[in-house]
Amino acid sequence: MIERYFTFKDFRSVGVDQFQHFDLNYLLDNSDSYGGVVTLIGENNSGKSNVLEALKVFGSKSYAPNDVPFHNLKDGVEPEICLFLKDHKLNVKARIKLKGKKQYLDMFKGDKQQYPEQKKLSKKTTELINYLLADEAKLKYQSNPNAAKVYRALEPLISKLRQNQLLNDNELAQLNQHAMSPYLAPIITEKFDQTFAESLVEDAKRDFSASLTAVNESKLSNEVSDIFKVKPVPRIFEYYDQIKIKGSDITSSVSSGVIQKPQFFEKLYDLLEEDSFDELKNAYLRFYESGMQRISILTNYSRKIREYIISCGLSKLSEIQ
Repeated sequence: MIERYFTFKDFRSVGVDQFQHFDLNYLLDNSDSYGGVVTLIGENNSGKSNVLEALKVFGSKSYAPNDVPFHNLKDGVEPEICLFLKDHKLNVKARIKLKGKKQYLDMFKGDKQQYPEQKKLSKKTTELINYLLADEAKLKYQSNPNAAKVYRALEPLISKLRQNQLLNDNELAQLNQHAMSPYLAPIITEKFDQTFAESLVEDAKRDFSASLTAVNESKLSNEVSDIFKVKPVPRIFEYYDQIKIKGSDITSSVSSGVIQKPQFFEKLYDLLEEDSFDELKNAYLRFYESGMQRISILTNYSRKIREYIISCGLSKLSEIQ
């Protein structure tokens, strides 16, 4: 059996402080259809609209400031939305996680993650970066022109790493060159040994390489597609099935027995099999010709058409475009 579901955490009123599941249709195997209608049922103000908004955000990859629960007073809380594909027979699970403005694809075989997602910086690397970006180290650079030149080239690179941003191949080469520079070494070794600089370079190459990450993501996407016979990241779009008619479009007036702005009524009567718009026009014309005295002409016709609409089902009205 293949299971599909979303999990939401800290998105408006959904999944506050914990993950909340939203199950989609289950499949017997990957030859079955991924379609099907999923019905969302709940009381007023229970969060149905927020669940739909979460799906919309997952597709657009763009959170809004008000997507964080307003009553969550913790610092640094970010919404997290995940889509899971899980094959119970193969014991394989794929996860597409939206964090920030990026979707991360991961796959697990059993409990083992196949391509670990981007890691955080090691403790040694974090300590070194914080030191290099602090005012204490900056004062030391300024007293040495060569060190200052190296630092100006290194600063934007380590700033990106501190923000967990990937580096391209050219940036990684620059990082290796400048972090290991003999002009910078005396400043680093005043507080750390040289292995801290080596750790910085190795962390970046292993976990923050844009090209390596792209290769892994491509491999993983193909592998997930082969297993589940579907693209890992779905296309999500909004569809509104509603009558797009303004209030002013369904009101009319009658002048000298002639119906004004009859477009809505013409569409309505096109759906009725036993009556035509001409019968309505004739009823108003006969009423006008009676000197507007025989009101029974209109009331009798009104009763007749109302009973007919009820008998054929009010759902007919939803067909009006």
